[in-house]
Amino acid sequence: TLFPYTTLFRSLNGNTETIGGLSSAGGTQNGVVENALASSTGKLIVNTTTDQSFTGVMQNGTGTASVLVFTKVGAAQQTLAGTTANTYTGVTTVLGGTLRLNKTAGVNAIAGSLSIGDGTASAVVLLAAANQIADTSIATLAGTGATAGVLRLAGNSETLAGISSNALVGGGVVENESGVAGTATLTVNVADSTTQAFNGVVRDGDGVGTDGSLALVKSG
Repeated sequence: TLFPYTTLFRSLNGNTETIGGLSSAGGTQNGVVENALASSTGKLIVNTTTDQSFTGVMQNGTGTASVLVFTKVGAAQQTLAGTTANTYTGVTTVLGGTLRLNKTAGVNAIAGSLSIGDGTASAVVLLAAANQIADTSIATLAGTGATAGVLRLAGNSETLAGISSNALVGGGVVENESGVAGTATLTVNVADSTTQAFNGVVRDGDGVGTDGSLALVKSG
């Protein structure tokens, strides 16, 4: 779906919709995806077969129940970019390919919880700039080996409220894998009286070429 200028995509209305990708045309910020006019959750599924980039905004509707949920499938890459934060609070799920987060550094591309992988296909969330995910978000990863869910910092630092694993299908991978020397820091600030368990792999990279270093900071 192509969004020229300020086109508004309102068709969710509490329903589920599958499209081949989100793409913007011209300018620096184009289009709004929202669960408008809804009294229940709306779900947008993006099944990418070619790389796409969306520079607009994704948001809930105006009602307290009009939450937007976003799911990425398909082997190609979907980029969420632009200068204004996405504010939708439904879960972001990546089940295939790469979700590339490239908002201005410090501007949230993801405001809610994050689920990466289900153990059936490679699924990657790639940071193309620092601090793309809300500090209150928890990332849950699943899968191992070629079908691992991967959170790849790519040389950019990030703060989360926790990392956890789906132990039934493997724990996923958190890595820097930047291709250049340097350190990326993942800060995990776990809220008081809460517990997160991650049984996957935390590593600099895959050991091929230059990976950079990953630093892990626990707070909270």
